[in-house]
Amino acid sequence: MTRVTLIDQKKVYIDGYKTVMSIDDNKIAIDCKNKILEINGSNLSILLFTGIEMTVTGMISSIEWK
Repeated sequence: MTRVTLIDQKKVYIDGYKTVMSIDDNKIAIDCKNKILEINGSNLSILLFTGIEMTVTGMISSIEWK
């Protein structure tokens, strides 16, 4: 199970992901076992990265499950 928490459209906490598929300034794609989580925005970066949790920062415009 993956938990996603958005804070003030500037920070996203992801708990329970599998791997980062792609990353650039405008989009981060994360494999969350059975779905792909796409975070879109500007100036995106991964602030914290461990084996089970991640923090993404930047100006977040949308979060989508694919």
